[in-house]
Amino acid sequence: MTANKLEERSTKAWAIPVRLSAGSKRSRLMLESLTRSSLLAVAILFSAIVSAAQPPPLGPPANHAEDGTLATKTILGFVRVTAQKSIDLTNAQLRADGKSTRVSLESVTTNGGSRSQTTKANRPNSWCVLMYVTVKLKVAINNALDRRIYIPIDVEVFCDGWHNERGGTIVVRGRPGPASIEGGSDFEILGIRDYINGQVRAAYNAPMPAVTDLGFKCNTIGYANRGTATILDDDVVWDIPKVTAHHVLPTTALPKPEILVTFEKIKRLRARRFDNSVLYHDVEQITFRGFANYLEIGKSLLSMREGDELPLQLRTLTIDPKKFDKLVVIGNIEQPLGDNDKHTSFSVAAASLKFSPGQHQLQIPKWFSQIDQHTHKPLFYSEPAYELTYTVRVLGPPTSVTSHQ
Repeated sequence: MTANKLEERSTKAWAIPVRLSAGSKRSRLMLESLTRSSLLAVAILFSAIVSAAQPPPLGPPANHAEDGTLATKTILGFVRVTAQKSIDLTNAQLRADGKSTRVSLESVTTNGGSRSQTTKANRPNSWCVLMYVTVKLKVAINNALDRRIYIPIDVEVFCDGWHNERGGTIVVRGRPGPASIEGGSDFEILGIRDYINGQVRAAYNAPMPAVTDLGFKCNTIGYANRGTATILDDDVVWDIPKVTAHHVLPTTALPKPEILVTFEKIKRLRARRFDNSVLYHDVEQITFRGFANYLEIGKSLLSMREGDELPLQLRTLTIDPKKFDKLVVIGNIEQPLGDNDKHTSFSVAAASLKFSPGQHQLQIPKWFSQIDQHTHKPLFYSEPAYELTYTVRVLGPPTSVTSHQ
């Protein structure tokens, strides 16, 4: 399983210092420089605050050798081909609309790549190689100076399924950011910019087929900076898994080591606003979704009031401890659409602590906002709202685990 990296294209419009109320369970975040005219952006900022903490990446390890390589210039070539298809569609539409404006591709550039981690708040995270690529387009407009449109694209290279017995495969995904304009006015080419932006997003909506179809086998991922003035000789690098023949084990062989994770029950806690009103409804129809490392399980249509405790009665998830240096358990409560629909929390248990066997409780918070009556600025708060009980059992002989970098 892989995870797409969340866009983190920051602006300089706001500063977001964090305040913690002493002796309180509630964490308060004040948007100090947000004016009332900027409240349109509150939803975006609120989402970023809730997602500020994310589960640590599970793997894959950094490469030890360079059994496989994918050149940076090859990746740029894939981006160029995909972008050109978007431009061809754009020009075809402009011709069909009787417009003389035309778009052309000027350049595809990058400053190179690095080993990075995905930042999903409510899903397992992974290591990947991240490259920031910029696509530069020229827009030729009759009776006006040419304009340039820049589209940033985050290109991520994953070893997808690295933890499987026979390793994983190299997968490349592109995630475009919003287009920006150099020269002229936004109004002058607003429609063209938005159309191009839509075409590019559509083109990158799925993994790039040319890369996915290559089927390179891998069980690590890394980036090799060759130390020259150009990045075109840099490579994404990985180890190829060594698959050994299976032998028949004697009947006296020790059992295979396993981590067993069972999600036992969920309890709805008392969660109120400052005016003592219930967060969010007296009766909630929720969906529980849980992860133990990359394994997922869930249950829908749970009807709960404050104080209710329901058994989950879900199958036990089985994990191979030899593959991981940690156990990450994630609990999600999903509300019906139209509400603040996702609430999440996670816990981490290290292999050095034998993955912390036993019964555990994980509290899952809800978030809400309130306008400060004195400053007229929004304040965000969290309140423990659910308590997930799960059990970890570790079976089999002691094992050594892969050390992840």
